[in-house]
Formats: sequence, C-alpha cells, structure tokens
Amino acid sequence: MQKHKDADREIISRENNLRDSHSVAYRYHAFINDITLPVATEKGTEKGQYISERFELRDPKYSYRRFEMWNFAAPVGADSELNVVSGTKFEYCVFDNCIFENIIFRDCCFFGNAFDNVRFMNVVFEDCRFSHLSLMETEETSEWIGSGNIFTSCAFWGGFVNHTINESLTEKDIENNLFDKCMFFSINIERCSLKNTVFDNCVTYDMKMKDCDLRGFGIKDIDRLEISFEDDRGTFVDESTVIDWDISVSRKEYESKTPSSSGFNHYDDMCITKSKTLMRFSRLFGRCGLSAYEGEYFYRSKLTEQKGLHSWAKVKSFVSLALCGYGERPSYTLFTILGMIFLFGIMYMFTGISTGPATADMIMYPSHTGVSFISDMGKCLFFSITNFSTVGYGNYVPIGTASSILSAIQMLMGVGLCALWTGCIFRKMSR
Repeated sequence: MQKHKDADREIISRENNLRDSHSVAYRYHAFINDITLPVATEKGTEKGQYISERFELRDPKYSYRRFEMWNFAAPVGADSELNVVSGTKFEYCVFDNCIFENIIFRDCCFFGNAFDNVRFMNVVFEDCRFSHLSLMETEETSEWIGSGNIFTSCAFWGGFVNHTINESLTEKDIENNLFDKCMFFSINIERCSLKNTVFDNCVTYDMKMKDCDLRGFGIKDIDRLEISFEDDRGTFVDESTVIDWDISVSRKEYESKTPSSSGFNHYDDMCITKSKTLMRFSRLFGRCGLSAYEGEYFYRSKLTEQKGLHSWAKVKSFVSLALCGYGERPSYTLFTILGMIFLFGIMYMFTGISTGPATADMIMYPSHTGVSFISDMGKCLFFSITNFSTVGYGNYVPIGTASSILSAIQMLMGVGLCALWTGCIFRKMSR
C-alpha cells in the first residue's frame, strides 16, 4: 500500500506527465502541419453575465484555433430538440471563457484541446473520443505521445438545470485527460475508459458511473466527492487507481466559508458523503479482486466518516478504531491488549492479590511493605497476563470484592479481545 500512502505525490506526478504530454503533442503537431505559433485569437463579445456572442459550429474540423468569449449554441426551449454537432473534429484548440449549451456532440473527436473557465450546460456527448495516441518521430527517437485534453476551472452542468436531459459521456474514451479545478453537476458517465485521467481539486455533485474503466484513474484534493456506480457489466479498477481519502479543510475553515462556495451547508454532510463514496470504491476494489485495497479504502472511509459524527455515534466509532482499526489494523488490537494488561496490573497492586498462603505474601498498596516495588509490579503483571488470557494457574488469586470484580471484568475483556485479534489477523492473512 506504499503507493496509496504517497497518493498526493503519485497523482501530482501523473498530472505533470499529462501537462507535459499535452505540451509536446501541441508543439509537435503544429510543426508537422506547418502551423505558426502562437495562433491568432477569435474573440467574441460578452453581452452580459454568462451571455456571449454566438458562434456557429459548421466546419468539419477545427485545428489550432483560439476562441475567447463565445457561446457555441443558442438556448432552446424545454420542449425543443438540442442542437446536434455531428462528426466534427477539434484538435489543439484553446477555449477561454466560452459556453457550450444545449448541444449533442455525436461521433466527434476532442484531441489535445485546452478548456479554461468553460461552462458546459446541458451538453450530451454520444460516441465521442477525448484522447488520442500519435507517433512522434524525430531524428533521435520515435515515441507515442498522448493527446488528451486539459480542463481548467470548467463547470459541467447536468440536464436537471435546464429541465431537459441529463448530461452524459457515453461509449468512448476519456483517457489521458486532466480536469483541474472543475465542477461536475449531475453527470452520467457510461461505458467510458478513464485510464490515466486525473481529477485534481474538483467538485462532484451526484456523478454516476456505469461500466467504466478506471484503471490508472486518479482523484486528488476533492472534499466534495459524490460518485456512485450503477453497473451492468462492471466498472474496473487496478492497483494504479488512486483516490485521495483526506479531507483537506478543518471544520473551522469550512464553516467560515459561505454555503455557496462549499456545496454543503454542514461540514458533517461533506464528510459523510465522501465516506460513502470511498466505501463504494472499497467494494469496487473487492469486486475486482483487490482485497487489500478494499480493506484500506474501507478503513479510510470510516476515518472520514468519524469526522462527521457526534455524541454516541462518534464514541462508538472511536472505540472501534482503537480496538481494531475497524477490523483492518490487527496491530491496534495487540496494542490495546498490551495496554489493558499493563493497566490492570497497576490496578491489582492497589486492589490486592495473594501470591502465597502467608499474610506477608499479599500485595496491596499503599499498606504493603514489600521488599521490592519492581518485584511486586512483575507479580501483578504476571497475574494480569494469566487472568487476561484465562489460563489461571491458581498460584496468584485476587483478594477482596474489588479485586475479584476487576478480575472478572478482565477475563471477559480478554476473551473478547483475543477473539477479535485472531479474527483480524485471519482476515488480513486470508487476503
């Protein structure tokens, strides 16, 4: 699990690789197509907040073009059909402060584009591709480079906003793409490959995935994480799938924000929602035969959940964590056992035990005047060990009511904790 302990470092490395690949592919294809960089900008006019001049998508191909402040579709009525853009290819274009609204992209290609502060509202992608591998040949080497897209500070709004249909990405791949500081609202992703795609510092509201390939998929710094799986054939993950499990903000920092900037009215809701998503990923790893990762994500989901609990529920969660690490940390149980043995050994020194038939063989502080405190401590710890393990040799026995009650409590705890430790070890070894 070392890879997951260094999740941030791993995903940052992938993100940098995606940016580097995009930059190399951008320059290389410009060179082989004899395109002069930088590319001239086609700038539209902003008519009002979120209202820009309309741009008609009529050409079959758009390559190395920069668009600023354009609306790529006119609004349509609730009962009207969406605008259809079919068979169009977008290669190495830059879209800055643009809006895509009420469009069906059908059998289109998006290779190596950069989307910066773009809003996708009620947009459907059918049989589209979002990445491409091309062979780069130079005098020294020949290598394959990915032509994924870079999405920065973009927003994807599902159909519920416009009361038409849900936004969806269907049938084709979204491999080698980077989504940085993006927002996803009510998105359906069906039968897609998201290999080596990274979501960094994004927000996901009600995202649904169905029969997707998430091998090499990475999520980093997403506190508002709400993803569910509605599979028929199954979604796939592997050892290189990394989901960041931490909550990056404290309760105090979160509650100082306005509700609109957070997405949740309460810090607790955010923690519980992210915990449920991590639990779904845990089950997903289990279905894919990665039981060790299943256990780790289960453990992390419970830690995240604990941050959103209060009162008795939080106490129960903490006890479960301390006793066995939610069933995923046998060492926690061992430390608990050792701590219990030591604690009860100290208490026996004051409640009293008998180490022999004579009165002088009784240990009960502070009245006891034994030869050695260390020797007495050792005898009490020995009695604590034999009592905890329910071996009970009989050479040392409790004295008085208080010591007898304490001994009975320890025996019951010993039976339970030893069984718990055995179960946790068997659970880990069986994987």
